[in-house]
Amino acid sequence: MKRTLLTACLLALSVLAPGSRSSNDTEDLEAFVTEFFAAYGRMEVDRVERFYAESLSHEDPTGGLHLKSRAALDVMWKQSLATYTELDWKIETRVIQGDRAAVEGRVTGKISGRPFDVRFATFLFVKDSRVTRQIDYVDYASLQKQIGAGGK
Repeated sequence: MKRTLLTACLLALSVLAPGSRSSNDTEDLEAFVTEFFAAYGRMEVDRVERFYAESLSHEDPTGGLHLKSRAALDVMWKQSLATYTELDWKIETRVIQGDRAAVEGRVTGKISGRPFDVRFATFLFVKDSRVTRQIDYVDYASLQKQIGAGGK
């Protein structure tokens, strides 16, 4: 079921994407995605902030999150990343189409010392080398089971 949903989302992303990009543009966006998740995994908030446009939409329907500015995102990150002692994004699937990237994989780490390993999917919409829209889907039910009801 989850794989079917991801496949449908990836197909929709490819159909809705604007005109084609050159292979260099695709390689640039692939490098952007790689560095984005690497910086996030290193919990480099100042570095990760530079990936985002000032005006953006960041949503996570699975976590009830909808932010509309980089400033709001900065506040959320500084609060949530303070609880992580380790964070590693393992990208298993990556699809680049136009100015959009769909990424699926696993995120592992520790929250308040408790280990976790959960699935995620992220959709990035990029303009002028900055994320203007991001949609995340995270398996929070599994996360809660792994770290306990008290930690989020």
